[in-house]
Amino acid sequence: LRKGIRKQIQILKGVKMNQSNYSVPSFGDLLASLPMEFRSQKVKDQLERSYGVESKRINEYVERLNEQGKQFSAALYLFRKGGRGQWLAEFAVNDLSIPRSNSYNWHCQNTSQWVYAGCILFDERFFKEDSDYIISTHH
Repeated sequence: LRKGIRKQIQILKGVKMNQSNYSVPSFGDLLASLPMEFRSQKVKDQLERSYGVESKRINEYVERLNEQGKQFSAALYLFRKGGRGQWLAEFAVNDLSIPRSNSYNWHCQNTSQWVYAGCILFDERFFKEDSDYIISTHH
């Protein structure tokens, strides 16, 4: 892993929190959740950049909520296959001090406690085209 990702892991180790509220896989585990045929060097490089950015942002929100003494949950999930050849690794940081309400997005996800959320997207169509945009992020 690159220095930046290692540094974020070290910073997070200094944050006192309930580990059950924090679930972010290692880069290797996230990569391994894609089928083997999609794990080209180009995909690894693009995914490592996106993973580094998103894990850093997740950690920044976690640190901020922790400093404010708020309960939180934070997760980055392994890739799951969506429709049309897209693979999604969704993530969210929730402020659990905000009362849960009936706030839903068009994916039927309750967004009432979200402070940061989105997904890292792998697109098989762009992989087949050998595009520079095989991996993208969406918020």
